[in-house]
Parts: sequence; structure tokens; C-alpha cells
Amino acid sequence: MVITHLMNYSTRLWLVLQTSSANIRSGVRCLGSVVPELKISDFDVKNEPVYNYLKGSKERVDLEKALNETAAKTEDVPIVIGDKEYRTKDVRYQVMPHNHKKKLAKFYYADKDLVNKAIQTACEAQQKWDRVPIPERLRIWETAASLMAKEYRAKLNAATMLGQAKTIIQAEIDSAAELVDFFR
Repeated sequence: MVITHLMNYSTRLWLVLQTSSANIRSGVRCLGSVVPELKISDFDVKNEPVYNYLKGSKERVDLEKALNETAAKTEDVPIVIGDKEYRTKDVRYQVMPHNHKKKLAKFYYADKDLVNKAIQTACEAQQKWDRVPIPERLRIWETAASLMAKEYRAKLNAATMLGQAKTIIQAEIDSAAELVDFFR
């Protein structure tokens, strides 16, 4: 089996090299080898501030509300492929690590057909994404970061605290500040 794998690998490598050298000789370049001329203006990068969550502060009140709302329900998390939702018969639950009787989320295991459909859909989406100009991509990521930093911050932290048994400051660093920084 190992020998077969190595032979297959060496054969594939040989084919790649032959194809690449043929393309170089013919002057053909694949799209992935073309480096676009980027016209991106400089912008400031600032780390997302870490809130203190002092008693009575707006962020503390918002977080306590989000904790109560999140703990009061079981979130249904379907499999999403493209713009369609799927729910299989193979259902699982995420429970609070500190209270195994409380189900936070109901989710579904994908079968082989759904996994293949997801791979196909992702490949098609990648081709579309490759054609989105870099400044537009940056705008999309910045919009997502801004939504997480403001509108969804309390919900992100509540889900992290209840789903992973994190403290306020651990959740603030892990699910809010660092996540927003990564997106920016």
C-alpha cells in the first residue's frame, strides 16, 4: 500500500511538473499564478478594546441579558449548504459543560451526500469569490468585524461563556476582541 501510494504520488508529481513546464514553454499561466496589481490605500489597524464589564455598565447589562436569553432556549443549528438548510435524522446536542442537563444547541451530522454537496458548493463559491476585487473583500470582512464588535458582541460572549464555561474576561478576549481582530 505504501509503495502504491508513493508511486501514485511520484506519478502525480511528474504530471504536475510536465504540465507546468508545458505551460511555461507555451507562455500560458494559470490564474492562481497571476499576482494582481493591488490598489489599496493604507489604513490604520487598531486592536479591538477589551471591555471591563463593570457592574452597571452598558456592556455588563447587555451581556447579562444575552446570558439569560441564550440559557433559556435550545438553538437549532441546521447544516447550511449554499442558501439551503438541511436537517438529518442524526441529531446531537451541545450541553453546558457545567450543567449537562441544559442543552444549548441542537445540531445535525451530515451524511456522505451532504458532505459531497458541501464540497461541490464550496468549490463553486470559491470561483466566484476569486473574482471579487480585493477592496470589496476587505469591505466585507470589515463589515463582519464591525457587526461582531458592536451588535453581536454580547451574544458572542454569552454563547462562549455558556458553551465553554468561560469567565467574562476569557469570553471577551476569545470571542469578541480576538475574533474581531482576526477579521480586521
